[in-house]
Parts: sequence; structure tokens; C-alpha cells
Amino acid sequence: MIKVLRLTDNNHIGSRSPRLNSFNSSLGNTQSRAMANGFLESLHRFEAIAFFSGYPMMYAVFRSFMPQRTVKHAAGDRLLSLWPVAYGLLGALYLGLQLRNLHLDRFGGALSLSPWTLFLTVWGVSAIFFWTPALVKRPALSFWHSLVFFSLISKDLLQQLSGSDKDGGRIWNDMQMYGVSLVLAIGAFLFVAFCHFVLGRWNRPSRR
Repeated sequence: MIKVLRLTDNNHIGSRSPRLNSFNSSLGNTQSRAMANGFLESLHRFEAIAFFSGYPMMYAVFRSFMPQRTVKHAAGDRLLSLWPVAYGLLGALYLGLQLRNLHLDRFGGALSLSPWTLFLTVWGVSAIFFWTPALVKRPALSFWHSLVFFSLISKDLLQQLSGSDKDGGRIWNDMQMYGVSLVLAIGAFLFVAFCHFVLGRWNRPSRR
């Protein structure tokens, strides 16, 4: 009788173990998916900061150091109109990066982004529309458009100064991405200015 009871108990425990293993496995998958989602959210955020957050600073510095008489001159208008083109170039590069991320999706679409991250992605891609002539004539709009990305760093910096966020590593990462963004903004403007100068000389009729 004792042997039969022991055998019955062992069979009962054995029948429950697959359920426990299945529960532990699903719990582990949920935790790993949450960690992967968090990593993906941070990656998209750093990409947006690296591409666009430095643009408003460079535009403001360029605009403030231009003499007022130059701004009102046709040459000053042409120089200012190059900044939206450079901003559109950043948007095109950002779009290419997002398409590359979709092509190299290693999670098979199993991960999902928050509405705020999706908004940042769409807002960044929309910078490509600053190549249109209507927006090129309004360079200040590119400045206001890029302030959305600069606000990401400002928010983290204010939280760090107020003591509500004690994670100093986040600010350090933001500053690194901000430095990259400053270099990208300068590089994009210089590239656009160089192309504008070369094409302008190429299309200019030669004097005899």
C-alpha cells in the first residue's frame, strides 16, 4: 500500500512539472521581451538625438553671427536657405537608417515601440520634406522642427539638476550623442554649401 501511494504521488508531481516549466518559460520570455523593448526604445531615442538635437544650436549660432545687413541681402538669404536643405539631408540619412533597421530586424517584428517613440521616428523622417521649395524659403521652421529633439536632452538635464533622476550615465550618453549631432549638423551644412557652390559655378554661363 505504501509503495502504491508513493508511486501515485510521484506521478502526480510529474504531471504538474510540465505546467510549472511552461509557466517559468513564459515568464522568462516576458521578461526578456520587456528588456528587449526597453533596449529598442533607448536605441531609437539615441538615434533621434544623434541626428537632430544639435541642429537648432548650429542654426542659432550661424544666424546670430551673421551681420544684419547680410541677412537682408540676397547672399544672406541664400546662405540661410541652405540650412533647411541640410536638415532635409539629415532626415534622408535618418530615413535610410530606419529602413536598414527594418531590413535587419532580428526580432521578427515581435517587439513593439511606444507611441512616443513612433512619434519621434515619424517626426525625424518628416525632416526630409524640408527639401521642398516652400519650406526652403522658411528656414526658421527647420529650427522649430528640430527643437523637439533638443527637448529630449533638456528634459534629462533638468531632471538631473533637480535630483529626480540620479542616473548620471543617461546624461553622459545624451551628451555624447549631442556631440555627434553637432558634427553631423556642421557636416551636412558644409556638404550642402559645397554642392551649392560647385553646381552654381558649373551652371553659371562662362564669360567671353
